[in-house]
Amino acid sequence: MKNIFLIDDDSDIRGILTYILEEEGYHLTASSSPIILKESQLTPDLIILDERLKGAKGSEICKEYKGNPATSHIPVLLISAINSIDLIAANCHADGYIAKPFDLEEMLAIIKSTISNNSIGSNQLAEF
Repeated sequence: MKNIFLIDDDSDIRGILTYILEEEGYHLTASSSPIILKESQLTPDLIILDERLKGAKGSEICKEYKGNPATSHIPVLLISAINSIDLIAANCHADGYIAKPFDLEEMLAIIKSTISNNSIGSNQLAEF
């Protein structure tokens, strides 16, 4: 079972994605705070980060993860309604992005693709 960490301060988004991703067979750890990344005993197979968090930016957290040799292999998707989320994701070396509002089937496809690409070593920016 693949572990996904979702950090989004919108409780509706966390609730919807928790339900959908667990139905797809993923183990989801969802939080409004990025502190869960440091406190969890689990190693995620994917991190989904909202760009606009209270007191933090998802892209800054992504840069930290991608710049650390111990965590750089963990795929990160940014999720946001910001128009330039594609550029932000590229600049912080995210593995892709999901633009809000999103279609659930397409969102699932990008998540599956990102996890699969990571397991075979691909390094292309996934678009959605």
